[in-house]
Amino acid sequence: MSAEIYRQMASEEAISDACEFLGIQRADYFNLARQWTELGPQLWQQSTPATFYTNWTGDVGRSNLCANIIDQFSRQTVWAVLCQCLPQREDWVYLDYGCGSGVVSFPFLAQCETTVFVDVPNLPQEYIRWRLQKRGEQNAAVLTPNEAEGIPPETFTFIACVDVLEHLPHPTEVFLKLDQMLRVGGLLLFRAPWARDEEDFGEHLPEATADWHRPGGGNQHLQVRYEQLLGMDFGGLYSKQRAAVEL
Repeated sequence: MSAEIYRQMASEEAISDACEFLGIQRADYFNLARQWTELGPQLWQQSTPATFYTNWTGDVGRSNLCANIIDQFSRQTVWAVLCQCLPQREDWVYLDYGCGSGVVSFPFLAQCETTVFVDVPNLPQEYIRWRLQKRGEQNAAVLTPNEAEGIPPETFTFIACVDVLEHLPHPTEVFLKLDQMLRVGGLLLFRAPWARDEEDFGEHLPEATADWHRPGGGNQHLQVRYEQLLGMDFGGLYSKQRAAVEL
């Protein structure tokens, strides 16, 4: 089965599950997804960067969940990398950091010894828990970033951090925590479309860009400790070559 057919099947399953979870019909699902183009910017104006993502509850959360599922399955390069890497083994210890609705990682649960989904508490997190319970999955957990602080060093063999750090004011700090959690020889699927001054990226923070590219910032740590195995837009697949080093 090709990666594209597998992606389409997983997308249909995620949408069907979302309709059941939300108690809506399929037509309502796509109406809710379209509403996010208006509700998202409105919520951003009413929130701070720290509260925007935790405010994905109620009707706003329903709209975001529907839109996020579509958005995650539109990341065809990310999906292709996961389809290429994860089926090669069945003992991955996998972290999806900033997972959103988690739909890109969810289909690969069977290929992983353990899967951990991490994001702020909101409706998409509840959706992931609901899907895990529906399927009786015992090899997965859903954590908040604060709960993930207790994860021991060198726990994971595969970490996905896709379209996350550009939303955070201190991405280097978060990246170093993820780096500590990844074993030497492990794989990092990383993507971050950094904000640029001349373009409007909405909630993509200019201060995140500055922090990442400063001397001693996350980009420098990534270049020193990782080998890029596959490049893609705004990131790629990396292999961790060494533990923490002084810069």
